[in-house]
Amino acid sequence: MTLGQRLKLLRGEAALLFLSAIGLVISVAIGPNLLDAWKEDWILGFVVTIFFLVCLIMGVGCALMAIQTLRDFVVGSVANATGAVKLSREGVTTHALARPVPLPYTYPGQYTYHLAIKDVDFTISRELFEILSLQDVPMRVYYSRHANEFLSLEPARSSNSH
Repeated sequence: MTLGQRLKLLRGEAALLFLSAIGLVISVAIGPNLLDAWKEDWILGFVVTIFFLVCLIMGVGCALMAIQTLRDFVVGSVANATGAVKLSREGVTTHALARPVPLPYTYPGQYTYHLAIKDVDFTISRELFEILSLQDVPMRVYYSRHANEFLSLEPARSSNSH
């Protein structure tokens, strides 16, 4: 895995790492003061305890979610799949809570593009979708082994060519 591909993995996980750090730092700062908060007032103790637990869950939960990607970043573990390209697109849909009845709404002209090879599925850019729609050759996709993050794509060579 190249340095650029490793950094691409981290770019997607920066928010998780940031939230994890914030949650853990706040938990460490509040934890030793929980007993003092309970001694001061039971309502204050309850509120501080709830805030501590929320920060701890946020810190640990985000860290656990980021472990897969960090493992791929450090080890550089890559997997690949080779086969026919299956392309699809789906409209971007939301459940707008600001509307009187939160029914699903699909934005006109806005799509999410997907690439599937074998049992592996990735979200891709519109430009890559358009390029691949003109191709009719088997492709090999490389992706991070644990985080399942798209890294690169190349035409697959047939096994009888040298």
